[in-house]
Formats: sequence, structure tokens, C-alpha cells
Amino acid sequence: MSAASGFSNLKVRTKIIVGFSLVLVVLAVTGGMGLHALIRIGEENDLFAHRTNVVNIVSDIELRFSFVQRFVQEFAETGDPATAARAEAALAQTKEAVDRALAMLVSPERQAKAREIAEAVAAYAK
Repeated sequence: MSAASGFSNLKVRTKIIVGFSLVLVVLAVTGGMGLHALIRIGEENDLFAHRTNVVNIVSDIELRFSFVQRFVQEFAETGDPATAARAEAALAQTKEAVDRALAMLVSPERQAKAREIAEAVAAYAK
């Protein structure tokens, strides 16, 4: 007796219940796979957002430090005290951006790089 002939001997009610149960199992498996995929997408999105924040903070540090360099160069050429004040303000903003980076970064390697940048900014300030 094969499975097909055994199934054909069942009552219609039993066949409907078995078929509906199989459909529910397939739906549950499909739903579980979809949920798992959504969770992974959420995790990847969080990672992408964090990496984007890292890139933004590094870009901010770079931009602010370029202002410092520009104002220092301008001060060296002109000797204008107002330009020196702008350089000091830009340097303070650069230090703040580095501090934000140190607070935000969790990776030990990136923390070390941010500390190197902080030391370089401090050395430049001297």
C-alpha cells in the first residue's frame, strides 16, 4: 500500500484538514524566513548607519582642520589678529569634533586612530 493509495482512502474531511495543515506549515516556514530576513536587514541598516556616522564625523574633522590650516596660513601672511582668533575658534571646533568621534567610536582600532588624530591636533595647536 503506497502513500497515495492510503491518502485516497481517507475521508474528505481528513483530506481537507491535512491539506490545510500543510498550507499552514508552508506559510509558517515562509513567514519565519521572511522575519529572519527582516531582522538581518535591520541589523545591516544599523551597521550602515553607524558607518555613515563615522564617515560624517571624519569628514567634519577634516573640514574643520582645513579651516584651521587656512586661517593659520592667512595669519602667517597678514599678521591679522582677527584671523588668529578665527584659527583658534576653528581649532577648538576641530578638538570638539575629535572628542565626539572618540565618544562615538566603539571599535578599538578606530578608537586608536581617533586618539592619534587627537594627538596630532594637539601637537599642531602647540
